[in-house]
Amino acid sequence: MHKMRAMMRILVVALMALLTANARAQVPEKEPPGGGPMKIDGAPPSEVVELGRYQLGARVRGIFATHAMLSPYLAANTGTSMESVSVGIELIYRKPKYDIVTSLDFSFLDVHDGNYLGAGHDASLDTHYVQFRNLGFLSADVSLIGHHKFLPWLELRYGGGLGIGWVAGDVLLTNNGPQCTAANASDTKACYPTNTGAINGKPTPAQEASLKASEGTGVDTNVTPHRHVSADKPPVMGVVNLLVGLRFYPIPRLALTYEIGFRNAIFTGISAHYLF
Repeated sequence: MHKMRAMMRILVVALMALLTANARAQVPEKEPPGGGPMKIDGAPPSEVVELGRYQLGARVRGIFATHAMLSPYLAANTGTSMESVSVGIELIYRKPKYDIVTSLDFSFLDVHDGNYLGAGHDASLDTHYVQFRNLGFLSADVSLIGHHKFLPWLELRYGGGLGIGWVAGDVLLTNNGPQCTAANASDTKACYPTNTGAINGKPTPAQEASLKASEGTGVDTNVTPHRHVSADKPPVMGVVNLLVGLRFYPIPRLALTYEIGFRNAIFTGISAHYLF
């Protein structure tokens, strides 16, 4: 009788141990916050997947072209800088030491209307009143971005790449009058097309009508201004992308990144990615 009871106790203990081990096997391991090996729910222990090998995200950036960046090409200009914004999407394929990042980006180019004089040009002959219409830049690039983790939730990112893009919109030019000098070339109240009179900021409706009426009626000169679409705006442009940033992993499968760099202009921005 005592032997029977002892055997029953051993059987119960063994059954409880088996049930406990099976319950533990059904609980998936906690997902690493920044990617890495993860056990699949219900899969054998030997089967693991790499969390975050593929990532899809969106970004928004502020872009800047400073006066210092423009000064080698312009002797005078009304606007001292360009401030604008871009939005983009990114697909990332993650490698152990770097990411392959393919991005599609659209930049809204908010360039200021005003007087522009090219470096080395005669102000009385070649100062132009320039107007920008719906200027934008749709581009794609592929970059190699290195990454180094300081902590499971914090990562340094750095690298660059190349791409190409299409320039949208028009640039309208009107030659200013012979009264323009190197000293007043950037002042639209003193240097302006002879068919409009002084321009204070943007042309008045009557001045805009005069500029519109002058289109296609002759050669644009400082004495006889005729507004025309610039042939110097390229239809396509190359992309050079350089960046450094910090990435944060607040929760599994989500990455937030702050970046600064140069992508045909200085930029700073943030992005969010979902880790597959």
